[in-house]
Amino acid sequence: MSFARVLPIAFAVAAPLAVEAAEIRSARFQNWTISSHSSDRTGQFSHCAANASYRSGIVLLFSINENQQWTIGFLSRNWNLRPGSEIDLTYFVDNRPPRPGVARALDANLVLMPLPPENSLFQQMRAGQVLTVLAAGQTFQFSLTGTSVMLQTLLDCSRSRGNITVAVPQPAPPQAPTPTQSAQPRDRPPSTSSAERRLEATQFVANLLSDSGMRGFRIMTTSEMQREDTIPHIRAADVAWQGDGTLGTLHVLSGPAAGNLDRQASEIIASDARDCPGEFMTARVADAEMRNVRRLMTFCTIRPNESLALHYMLLPMPGGIAYQLAIIGRAGRDAASVEDQRLRDAVHSVVTRHPALGPSASERPTPSPELPVGRRTFSN
Repeated sequence: MSFARVLPIAFAVAAPLAVEAAEIRSARFQNWTISSHSSDRTGQFSHCAANASYRSGIVLLFSINENQQWTIGFLSRNWNLRPGSEIDLTYFVDNRPPRPGVARALDANLVLMPLPPENSLFQQMRAGQVLTVLAAGQTFQFSLTGTSVMLQTLLDCSRSRGNITVAVPQPAPPQAPTPTQSAQPRDRPPSTSSAERRLEATQFVANLLSDSGMRGFRIMTTSEMQREDTIPHIRAADVAWQGDGTLGTLHVLSGPAAGNLDRQASEIIASDARDCPGEFMTARVADAEMRNVRRLMTFCTIRPNESLALHYMLLPMPGGIAYQLAIIGRAGRDAASVEDQRLRDAVHSVVTRHPALGPSASERPTPSPELPVGRRTFSN
């Protein structure tokens, strides 16, 4: 397969007007190859594209068409995808909130995904260090070196309908900050430890859900979790997801809550009982195969003939923290119970592989390049 030929055609197929694309101009910046293309059918400008190859063998792609719609893509000779199939994924830049997405397999080796027309995301891709993609139970990370100039060049290329000018910005002369600027940064980043824990929790959830065999789940964005009509349990979570008729959450516990999971289980029961407007029942589940994991269920009648079931798991984690997982669904329906069992089986698989339950990134052994599992950082 000639990737040099496939890449422009791939983005042309994603566009509504063309089936193939002829190259107009090309240029290179660092590890990025930037090119502009016209439609073989109309002869008119269709899009500008850029690609970079990574040591993993994956090619990362970006494209902006004549309407300034942008697309991201991933290509690998090692994949064997079903053409036309959709792939649910989650992606984020650095420690920014995760975003859900749906990519489509154009052929056995290539997936494409339209990106939302948001300037904030465009600037994150330009200024970010690492793009993380969670898909099919795997975590992929791509260095974003050079994307600031590359993406701006793509946008300028699209606006000029094919003209490529790689304009490397000159650094501004240093200026002494004013006292106000020094004391009050305009955009203070979140706490590194908190951001890293949330990032690890998101990766844990994505991998766990994929390992469990659940279909159709989607990790919620921070804005979705914080909507006014969202239940408090989700608003307070570190990670939340939507399943088939269920909701799920993960809370990162620290301090006394992480140190005594039996007490935390009792506090969960007491809290759910206080919040329940009707009849309330609870049960604890002993699991002989996971003695350091606490499992419990609570049931609440919220209105006549309608009850909620909450299935909890409390997992001790390295570093003095614990994960509190919950599946929320309608009582009397199978969805919550089925997903709870699937999640339990996936957790048991983790326990079997790692008795300490999910070692942190610094403790986790680095997988060999041949193994399609674990966390990978790709640099170009």
